[in-house]
Amino acid sequence: MSSWPWSGGDCEPGTGDGSGALNTDAVAALSHLARVINRRGVDVVKVMASGGITTPGADVMRTQFSADKMHLLVELAHDPGLPITAHAHSLAAVEQAVDAGADGIEHCSCLTEKGSVPSEELVARMPIETSLLAVCSTPIQMDLSQAR
Repeated sequence: MSSWPWSGGDCEPGTGDGSGALNTDAVAALSHLARVINRRGVDVVKVMASGGITTPGADVMRTQFSADKMHLLVELAHDPGLPITAHAHSLAAVEQAVDAGADGIEHCSCLTEKGSVPSEELVARMPIETSLLAVCSTPIQMDLSQAR
């Protein structure tokens, strides 16, 4: 299995501001990355829909992409037949990944300022019975003030 064409781990520096990870707003750049990873023979695309809890400087409560960019990333992964999974801790990131049609959600913590708060409406929107949506839930046992 190959990986994305950059290194540095989850939530590279400069992401988490909601303007789009990879420090780019260019659709052409995202399209280019999709072609590169497809040529490298990846089996699945993983996007950081929210920051990582243990990643210094990452804000897990914010989304890494705009809704339009998340939809684009799902489309770009699906075009050559690749599944896409979203690393999502915040409720906003989980909702965004579900709305965009991601095939998997890693962590699915549904974090808000009040803790883990998955809504019944969100669970109802998850196509669990009619698709291959995979949810890998991670219980959060920490002071959420440390998550920023």
